[in-house]
Amino acid sequence: MAEKIKENLAGKTIGKYLVKKEIAHGGMGVVYEAVHPELGKPIIIKELTIHKKEIAERFKREALILMDMQSQYIVNTYDYFQDGKSRYIVEELVDGMSLNNLILHHGKLPCNIALIIFLNVCHALKFAHSKNIIHRDIKPANILLSKRAEVKLADFGIAGNEKDKNISAIDSMAATKKFDDLGLTQAKSSMGTPAYMAPEQFTDSSSVDKTADIYSLGIMLFEMLTGKRPFGGGSSMQETYSERLAHKHVPLGALYNEKIPWRIYWMIRVMTMSKREKRYQSIDPIIRIVTRYLKSYNQKELLTQISRMVRHYAAGNVTHYEIRPVLARRKTSLWVSLSISVLMILSWLFVTAVKERFFYRISPFHKKVTVTVSLPYNSVYSSDLSAIVYFYRLDGEKETEIKAMRSGFVSETTEKAYGHSVKKLFSNNIWLRKGKYRVKITMGQYYILANMFIDSTSKDDLMFDYITMQKRPLKISMTVRGVEFDKNTNSNRYVDITDNVKKYVFYQGRWQLLSDVSNRLTTGGEWKIKLSATGYKDEIFTANVDWFQTELHIYTDMQCDDIKESR
Repeated sequence: MAEKIKENLAGKTIGKYLVKKEIAHGGMGVVYEAVHPELGKPIIIKELTIHKKEIAERFKREALILMDMQSQYIVNTYDYFQDGKSRYIVEELVDGMSLNNLILHHGKLPCNIALIIFLNVCHALKFAHSKNIIHRDIKPANILLSKRAEVKLADFGIAGNEKDKNISAIDSMAATKKFDDLGLTQAKSSMGTPAYMAPEQFTDSSSVDKTADIYSLGIMLFEMLTGKRPFGGGSSMQETYSERLAHKHVPLGALYNEKIPWRIYWMIRVMTMSKREKRYQSIDPIIRIVTRYLKSYNQKELLTQISRMVRHYAAGNVTHYEIRPVLARRKTSLWVSLSISVLMILSWLFVTAVKERFFYRISPFHKKVTVTVSLPYNSVYSSDLSAIVYFYRLDGEKETEIKAMRSGFVSETTEKAYGHSVKKLFSNNIWLRKGKYRVKITMGQYYILANMFIDSTSKDDLMFDYITMQKRPLKISMTVRGVEFDKNTNSNRYVDITDNVKKYVFYQGRWQLLSDVSNRLTTGGEWKIKLSATGYKDEIFTANVDWFQTELHIYTDMQCDDIKESR
């Protein structure tokens, strides 16, 4: 028998914790509200007043399991200690109520409200299962709801490691009473609550695995949606087990009356299969199904409704709380989706047609024009300078840009012309109506202007030969020294022979005197210069002169025919 409950400890301490008040007491112990001295936050203290070894070990095991289960979905455990004959667990205070009390007060819950609570419990079990912990007692009484709509899984008193088959004898005894709502199990209870237990849990508690928790979770969701359990009318485990054996499958017909979505109904059906191998083997597919369903709802609104409902009933109100419906977001119909898709495709085609100037191509009123610019291959224009062609319609003195025809140079070729390599740049195809236009070409810091008239006889290609446009007079000058051997000093000496040197330029296929052709030399080409002087070896130079290089000056030494190298 349990010991007599201690006198009121309000204002006193248990261990280092200051007790504020007693919350509840039962056949196995007492639950207090207290204050954590370091954290300064309210907590609860569970005191076990039964001193049987098996019960004490189970109580300690719950503490050890919970202290290793730090998750936002599981009740936090801060401490476990023994003071005299009494044992204590210190846990966070979830200011609200249990899911069991919520169902008792309110009855069945709307599907979206039930499923968002259910999803939080799934996350708690996923965390526990990742630690190889089987809860073995999933039921509404062990789900706590805070006033802030937090959902916490509690009471791991009969939980165990999935790989641990050494279950104490007390865990396999038949239950004569249900677990109380304090999170402290009654003496001589089985491993679980009969109304929620998987079939295999009745016959061999040591063999249960994750699928037993999944089964209990399915039964709990059924109760949340209908307000009643599919089994559990009997007053003992044996009666409940007999009722369970009378049905091949869990009777889920009540879900039809609640108009539960088919995918949720089928999920519950798979979760509650009699044979464990036919159930979901992990919690993950269940989380995916519920998450997909809840995407249609504003989850913040759902949590707000849960928070208001918990506050309503936790305050002691007996009136029924009217849940404001949270409607699903409108789903786009197939035809609307197809229409949007077709519209997007047509829009893309229209944008592409405009970009590629398709409508101009088929127009009988427009003529195609391409702009070609010829440049020296080694010109500064051949670098990556910005080059853009603008077209303006001329109407008297007024000019209006045709922005749709603005173009860059999209391709280029290299060929031979004017005695050297020439690079040609080509614009996009331009379509213009009959009329007078001005073309402006910008290439870096340079600017080309040209007027033109478009009609049916106009050429398709507008040529701009920038080689001839940019040629400038070329001035060639030089300084020449003769290198002679001085026998007196036995070394070379240098003499300015610039005026005595004959200067030639290779012009029009032959060598000509520089003085005869100097006024005809231009930039933008390749030039060969030959220097000749009596008694000296000839010197020949080749120079590629760009269009902007207007002066060429040559410095050179010419050696005597009989000169000796000085050492």
